[in-house]
Amino acid sequence: MQRLSILLLVLFVAAAAEAAEVRDLTYFLYELIDLDGLPLLQTGVTCAQASSYDRASKYDSHTGEYLDWGANSDAGQYIRVDEKTKEGVMAELKGPGCIFRIWSANPQGVIRLYLDGDTKPTYEFDFDKLFSGDIEPFRRPLVWQRKVVLGGENPASDCYVPIPFAKSCKVTSVILDENGRPSKTPTHYYQIGYKLYPKNWQLKTFSLPITPRQRGALLKVARAWDACGQDPQPARNIGVQNATFEIEPGDTAVILDLNGPGGIRQFHARIESDDPYATRNAVLRAYWDGERTPSILTPLGDFFGRAVDQKPYASLPLGMTADQGSAGDMDYCYWRMPFRRRATLTVENQGPDLITLKTRFVYTSGRIRNDACYFHAKWRREPRSSTFDYPFVRCKGSGGVFVGDLLIVDNFRGGWWGEGDEKFSVDGEKFPSTFGTGSEDYYGDAWGIRWFVNPFHGCSQDEGDKGRKQLCYRWHISDSVPFTKSFAATIENYSAVSERGVLNGYASVAYWYQMPGGDDFFPDELPPARERWPSPKFIVRGAIEAEDLVAGAPGNPVIDEHRLRDVYSSGKAAVLRGPALTLTVPIKADDVYSIRLFEKPGVALGNDACILVYNGQPVGNRLRLGPGRHTFTVQRAPGRAEPVVVDYVLIEPYRGFISEWLVVGPFDNTDGAGYEKVYPPEKRLDFEAEYGVVGGKATWQRLEANDDGMVDLDPHFEPSNWVVAYAAVQVISPDKRDTELLIGSDDGVKAWLNGALVHDNETVRGWTPDEDRVAVHLNEGTNTLLLKITENAGAWAFSARIIDPDDTLRYKLPD
Repeated sequence: MQRLSILLLVLFVAAAAEAAEVRDLTYFLYELIDLDGLPLLQTGVTCAQASSYDRASKYDSHTGEYLDWGANSDAGQYIRVDEKTKEGVMAELKGPGCIFRIWSANPQGVIRLYLDGDTKPTYEFDFDKLFSGDIEPFRRPLVWQRKVVLGGENPASDCYVPIPFAKSCKVTSVILDENGRPSKTPTHYYQIGYKLYPKNWQLKTFSLPITPRQRGALLKVARAWDACGQDPQPARNIGVQNATFEIEPGDTAVILDLNGPGGIRQFHARIESDDPYATRNAVLRAYWDGERTPSILTPLGDFFGRAVDQKPYASLPLGMTADQGSAGDMDYCYWRMPFRRRATLTVENQGPDLITLKTRFVYTSGRIRNDACYFHAKWRREPRSSTFDYPFVRCKGSGGVFVGDLLIVDNFRGGWWGEGDEKFSVDGEKFPSTFGTGSEDYYGDAWGIRWFVNPFHGCSQDEGDKGRKQLCYRWHISDSVPFTKSFAATIENYSAVSERGVLNGYASVAYWYQMPGGDDFFPDELPPARERWPSPKFIVRGAIEAEDLVAGAPGNPVIDEHRLRDVYSSGKAAVLRGPALTLTVPIKADDVYSIRLFEKPGVALGNDACILVYNGQPVGNRLRLGPGRHTFTVQRAPGRAEPVVVDYVLIEPYRGFISEWLVVGPFDNTDGAGYEKVYPPEKRLDFEAEYGVVGGKATWQRLEANDDGMVDLDPHFEPSNWVVAYAAVQVISPDKRDTELLIGSDDGVKAWLNGALVHDNETVRGWTPDEDRVAVHLNEGTNTLLLKITENAGAWAFSARIIDPDDTLRYKLPD
């Protein structure tokens, strides 16, 4: 009883001391590099986010249903708008608390901070310039803007400078006129991440100018962020273990076995192997204090972010060093991993080849705090994900802290994959306290995502516009998310609900801390190694895989070898070993097609290798086919002895795209209102006219389509977001005919033929050729085609063609 009383007294004194501490900007700046504090429970602390998510998304507590859960109008949404000042209220918080992150895709006007009940703005900043690095103390690298750091025009913006407040904080934005008076409410996208603390915490409210002590902390943190790859909190009295392991296929090596109490501070590793998928075939497991199921269960490469190829990056807690094979280079992990009795880490080789694994551990020994949680990292994958709210993690049963995730996307669908919002639900809340505005926004970019690397967020692996795979990461360190009973994190996957029916592949690793006694939704074992392999590097969009066309044929004419997965499209191919190979090809629509066979991606088979035959005749450049299944024969070319590999077949409509247009714009489309607004070109076509447009005056200009038939509008108009353009061409037909008009657009499109509206599709989408198919009637002679192309945000483009089997139509620019 006496010992219990003493313990309670100690806890009371510790709690009182913590409450008495006055925390100012210096304290919160150091949280930007405080990996040591992440394992500790954060009693009474909440982390949440205010954002411009579409307010149509709701939870009905009466029915238990989620309404408009995929709503995507995420710009210009506020808690409320002050009718007098036109300020949009982005966040309204009761302290004590601290804002840790501000993000916007298109910061406009001014951002105002009302601190501790001030009725006038305590501070006001140009919202765009806040991220430039030119405003004290909002300095790089704690602020980042893509156009400032990497060039271009993309204003994706992130700020991690803490803004603490003792009593309250209201954040608003407004656009001012040239006289500094409120003009209108911005329609930007925004996210504001914050933490709220127990009422007995004493915080010193953000104040400018900052003190010399605060400036010193700012510089120290900035140096640590600039030096990613080094431990930001090096410790004394450490132990170091370096080792090399040779692990045969099917074997498991114990790479670390320590008696506690203590903590792992650094974990370095590097695999060398002839196996191209060694980093996915090697399974990392970690067991704390004799637990039966591992708290870390992930492919070794994915754990460090080495999921797609070998591309170095450096973030604060994790990174991949220079290319494999460089002397001394090893990937690093600085997540702290405390344990009380024993820490055991193993690596199992589930691949077909020997792996050599080099490791380096830095650890400490000695007592750890009672409120220190165990580190968890777990991997999951949905190769073709049909889950709209793709889950990173679900855990329950004890308290903990969520500290981040990485997401690897295999973009089979093409176009922009990431309109999906992140959603975090803490302790069973029905409506998530973090509700985002888009996947690229969550990872710190905007208007799509492309390569960039920052300490807390980035896209470290990006195959570019023509590629499919991207790896994104986001670490929650200063904005770690505490929970006491349960936690769930998801991100929306729009390919799961796409009308195009193509499902993207999602894989992820979730990182979190949790006290003993809890559990999670991950299986106790990873899927078999083959199911973890990355999807083949080459999957040619639009290709008909030859192995699918010959499946089940006599002699098994399919190549399916482990080391050839990145040689052939989809990792397989058909092989012609005898005199002929039969391909049965499905055709959906009546059209004229070009048909080509490929030996591997980008390498077409010529007549010196094989001859393609249809109805007993060699196939030429074009062939008209109706709906149904059509049988082709691949014959070995005369004189060829070796086998012929057929990787895939490309059967594409003979796309006689309209190659040049007259175009005029940009007309206003704020909040999407321009789609229904009737602008002058809809009333009367006058190709000599001058129109009032956004930013001034405009006349019709000639634009050409590229080789893919696409007219890229972005480079020709300013602005190119939330706007409308019109495009016109004349179609010369030798006769009257019924045919079809095929349109691809980013975003919505209307079409008039000879003044009559023939097509109306208000949509938000990326450009894909021939996505809309419209029945039309052409008069003999001249026909005028007018398109209206709307744009919300991002890319802006269109294409059009008319089915013309005999190639008799002609096109000219209107006079």
